[in-house]
Amino acid sequence: MIGFLEPVEAGTDGIELDVHLTKDGEVVVIHDETLDRATDGNGLIKELNLDEIRQFCTGNCFSHLTDFTDEWRLEKVPTLQVVLGVT
Repeated sequence: MIGFLEPVEAGTDGIELDVHLTKDGEVVVIHDETLDRATDGNGLIKELNLDEIRQFCTGNCFSHLTDFTDEWRLEKVPTLQVVLGVT
């Protein structure tokens, strides 16, 4: 969510996101169809349920950034509803 909130707070007019369907029918926001590149896990999104996907961190891949904080380590793959502020 940090990756979406920071640009919005900075006045960005829009964001681009990718969505994928999990094994249990949840719509999640993650760039790739696998966990491999964007998280510390691996596997196809469509072969994992939401609880399995939420075990992995999405923030570790940003550890090279100068503003990397412990907050990034807590980042998980969000559902589309969470990103849109529905829940």
